[in-house]
Amino acid sequence: MKKTLLAAAIPALMMATSASAVELYNDGANSVSLGGHATVELRDVKNGDTKVTDNSGRINFAFNRAINDDLSVEAKMEWSMDFVEQEGDLFGERLGYIGLKSEKYGLVRAGQQWGVFIDVAGVADMPIQFGNDYLYTDHTALGIARAERAITYRKGVDLGNAGKLNIGLQWQGDNEEAAGMYDARTAFAISYELMGATVGYAQSTGEVDGVDHDVDAISLKYGSWGKGLYVAGNYSTSENVFGGYADAVAYDAVVSYAYSNGLNLSVNYETVEDDNSSEVDLETAAFIAAYPVAKNLTVYGGYEADLEDKYSEDNSTAVIGARVYF
Repeated sequence: MKKTLLAAAIPALMMATSASAVELYNDGANSVSLGGHATVELRDVKNGDTKVTDNSGRINFAFNRAINDDLSVEAKMEWSMDFVEQEGDLFGERLGYIGLKSEKYGLVRAGQQWGVFIDVAGVADMPIQFGNDYLYTDHTALGIARAERAITYRKGVDLGNAGKLNIGLQWQGDNEEAAGMYDARTAFAISYELMGATVGYAQSTGEVDGVDHDVDAISLKYGSWGKGLYVAGNYSTSENVFGGYADAVAYDAVVSYAYSNGLNLSVNYETVEDDNSSEVDLETAAFIAAYPVAKNLTVYGGYEADLEDKYSEDNSTAVIGARVYF
């Protein structure tokens, strides 16, 4: 098997595309694939430095084992990569989980994975750069984006002409972090799709050091990212999470259009404010243009305007970059 895997890997890597991961091995019952991307970006911050940097590089291996016609076992390991700077670690853990999948009964996963909350709340976090920031506030421990030490369950119900219903459930056990003691957390997400539009609601709840750290989100989207018109928005409220506020309101929205040649133009807006004083902690508006010059290479450029006035520095940022998918 090792010999077959190695022999398949070399030509497969040479044929990698951005549309799918590279299949390294497949014997009909077992499969192994390689995925990820690497990015180099030139970033200019108005009141900061101009430098070459990375943009969320990653590499992953996915394993699948078919048990029968309906049931399969999956596993995935993913690491972040920062190959631009020599300071810090080259690799960092992003994902690591094992799952059991059934078309009839749904999908169960255990480990560090994307949580069910972001299934609903992440509809506007789509651009190659300048996506959502506030959802990644202490997100692995809180489970609102990637979720560590989590068990999730997802199931989609096809209603025929009446659309599709999606549900997600999540649980994380007690966990002590540097920021404090995280009690067991639960989350759920529900969404309904019909005629290209999807509406959803999600909630994540639990305590940190005996204090509620809860987040709720409502979202709406139309279309599919990268295919013509895409419009999406998310409205969230939190207790002791976003901006460090006891009560916070946050929302983001994106509008994009992808042409048949792959050119994708998008504008997005994001803000976080104190629901009690209306103080703004985060407010940005951005434009991004991304174009696939080859099947495994995308170039992009854009500008994000820093609109908040809580802090004295203007961190408006311009970028140009290139991403290679494998």
